Amino acid sequence: MIGLGGVFRTNPVTRERTESANTMTVTVAQDVTGAGSAATVQIKEKLFFTGNYQNIDAQPANGATLTLFPGTSSPSGKVGKQGLAFTQEAFAGISLPLPMPENEELVSQSTDPDTGISIAFIRSFDAINRKWINRFDVLLAFGRLHAELASMRILCA
Repeated sequence: MIGLGGVFRTNPVTRERTESANTMTVTVAQDVTGAGSAATVQIKEKLFFTGNYQNIDAQPANGATLTLFPGTSSPSGKVGKQGLAFTQEAFAGISLPLPMPENEELVSQSTDPDTGISIAFIRSFDAINRKWINRFDVLLAFGRLHAELASMRILCA
């Protein structure tokens, strides 16, 4: 998490400046090297200060103050406890039913009503090796929905 001096997040709908602390979670693209009090940090996220995808209120100034873990007294991130809080809109885990073969000894597929996870079972006979084969398959995918709006990292010294 970083803070850029003079840059604030904007509301994704109204594109108006938020009055919360100017912090953003970013992914660093490569190792950061610095000399004295100056450093160049390349981040993967796109920052838009105008247009349809605006997510910050102003373009970061060259030489702007960069604060790691703003609002903490021990910003190293290596000491203290950290936590994660998120809502159902932050991340998703999705399972889909698989296509099932025909002409096998036993074919079955079930979906758990609570989690929505589908599991498929196939039993067939391998005539070359003369053995029964039992196979279970699950198709799962995990992804970010609105992690930047519906989750937060909690730091304490």
